[in-house]
Amino acid sequence: MLTLRQLDGPGLRAYLDEVRPRMLVVRVRARRVRVAWLVPLWPFEQLVAFAAGAALLAHAVWPLWTAAAGGQRSGVRARVAEVAGVAGLPPAEARTTLAALAASLSAIAGGHLGDVLRLPPGVPYVRVRSQEATVDVTAY
Repeated sequence: MLTLRQLDGPGLRAYLDEVRPRMLVVRVRARRVRVAWLVPLWPFEQLVAFAAGAALLAHAVWPLWTAAAGGQRSGVRARVAEVAGVAGLPPAEARTTLAALAASLSAIAGGHLGDVLRLPPGVPYVRVRSQEATVDVTAY
């Protein structure tokens, strides 16, 4: 059911946090040289979400793949339905594996993996300090 968001204090802050463009700021300070570089964060979020989704999908499909291969690593020519019923997986394990596959696909399609890189504003992803230089990678 679709409900409208309350635009009171916390609701308005949460809405603006979701809508505002997020920037990745790379700052390098070395002696008298100071460099700041701003790039949008969303391309990096999309790449990390794709990699996490691929890992989830591979983890969910692996039992089906190994059952279809029958111990072989190559020559797999089975569909998911055949694997679940015919390839030798017990029915309970086949249901669990197919449920994990469905949950992984739902997470990928629903965009739930897009917030993997979300940290509070100002908290650095990477901070490297030496005696002569400092490098900060922070999202704002």
